[in-house]
Amino acid sequence: MLACSFTLRPASLAGLAFSLLATTQSWGVTVATSAGDHSSDPGTGAPWDNVLNVVGTQGSAVYLGGGWVLTANHVFDDNPSATSSSVSYSGDEYQADPSYIFELDNPFTITSTGGTANPDLRLYRLEYDLGLPSIDIGNATVGEDVTMIGFGGGKSWGNNEITATGINLAVNGRDTALFFTTYDSEIAGEAQGRIGDSGGATYFEVTVGPNQGWYLGGIMVAVGNVGDIPGTFHADLSAYESQISSIIATNGNAPAIPEPSIAVLTGIFALSAGSRRRR
Repeated sequence: MLACSFTLRPASLAGLAFSLLATTQSWGVTVATSAGDHSSDPGTGAPWDNVLNVVGTQGSAVYLGGGWVLTANHVFDDNPSATSSSVSYSGDEYQADPSYIFELDNPFTITSTGGTANPDLRLYRLEYDLGLPSIDIGNATVGEDVTMIGFGGGKSWGNNEITATGINLAVNGRDTALFFTTYDSEIAGEAQGRIGDSGGATYFEVTVGPNQGWYLGGIMVAVGNVGDIPGTFHADLSAYESQISSIIATNGNAPAIPEPSIAVLTGIFALSAGSRRRR
């Protein structure tokens, strides 16, 4: 998969007066990190299991609950069987139900970047509910600490901080509401997207107040520069949360994975019993 590399000219990272100077096709969006083993659950409560691999691609997807999956649109398109895109979980593949595949609409219009009315996001429902916990979408803000999880080079995670929000630009040919995390290679454990992370999760944790817990703030979609500062662009899900919630509420959840039939279980037991007798 490919992601766009951006050169932007801001007054500063704190400002939001971004102007697009050039867009070139470059390398796509594992979390680059140099702080120990980041290839297993970080143990912080961030929903590690909910980040899945899209079969047939290097890309990632996030399981929202009830069988629903959210990924970057360009990851979905990279799958050679995009109308029945499958994800891998716990060693098994789970197909999308082709009747429940949705492109999202933008709540804004961009006329200067040549993008489309649809963001670089794709929402779809699997044929079965994987039984993983549901994830709430939240509004991530500047200064928010985030945990990024993706499949670039193998599933891994890293931490970062949001440095800019309110960025509406075309990524991978699609106008998308974005936020940005800068990358400093000298900070151990700092996250940066790379090939395979597209569609991966950007989580943040609320630790005070009545709504404490982990939230999905963004989906990784591209890497690039703000001025001469490298970083990762994330689709800002606060702009799309109402659409996602409406689609899920209207179309319902996927059925639970069916249990093996009694006949199959009996056959397994008989084979097992026969093996014991032969000993």
